[in-house]
Order: sequence, then structure tokens, then C-alpha cells
Amino acid sequence: MVRAGVLWAIHANTSVAEQKLQNTLIARVATILFLILLLLIPLGMIQGIVSDRQQLQTQVETTIANSFAGTQRVIGPVLVIPYVERETQVTVNDKGREVKHVKEHSRQIFMVPELLRYDGSADIESKQK
Repeated sequence: MVRAGVLWAIHANTSVAEQKLQNTLIARVATILFLILLLLIPLGMIQGIVSDRQQLQTQVETTIANSFAGTQRVIGPVLVIPYVERETQVTVNDKGREVKHVKEHSRQIFMVPELLRYDGSADIESKQK
């Protein structure tokens, strides 16, 4: 009977020791989780600042791009040939005579070369705001 009591006491002590160890482990895990959640606050703040700065960078790039002339096209020489187009209308008046009406329209023909080669350079200059 004494032996059973001793075994029970050892088992009881082991159980208490395991329970303390388990409580300590739970407390440590809870502390770590609390610290992780606590550190998420400044992380969110920093992420907000980064997002704001990215938006500002996009706005600045757009502003700088718009301050220039925009997209530029290089086209070659264009030959403009003016001409007059005459339109003649023949009508018969009340007396049976043919009457000619001539209308003149000023027009232009634009001619571009089929093949064009450029050899040049562009000067780049800085703009001040």
C-alpha cells in the first residue's frame, strides 16, 4: 500500500510538472503571437507610406511627361502642289439657250517620298520648373 501511495505521489508530481511546463509553453506561444500582432501595426504604417510615395512618383512622372511636347513624329519633306479644279455645268435658260456655269475650287495635292532616310541627332535640354 505504501508503494501505491509513493507511485501516486510521483505520478501526481509528474503531472504537476507537466502541467507547469504546458502552461509555460502556452504562455510563451501567446506572448509570441501577441508580439507578432503588435509588430503588424508599424508594418502597416510603413506599407501605407510606401504606397503613398509610389502614387506620388507616378504623379511626378506624369507631370514631367506632360510638360514636354508629348509624342513627336518625324515626317519628311512634303511637296504641296496647289491646283484649281473647274466644274462646268451647262443649263438651258428660258429662251432655249445653253448657259455655262463654271465653278472653281482651290485644291492641294500632298506628295511624300516613298523612301526617306534621316541622319541626324537631337539635342536634349533640361527644363526648369
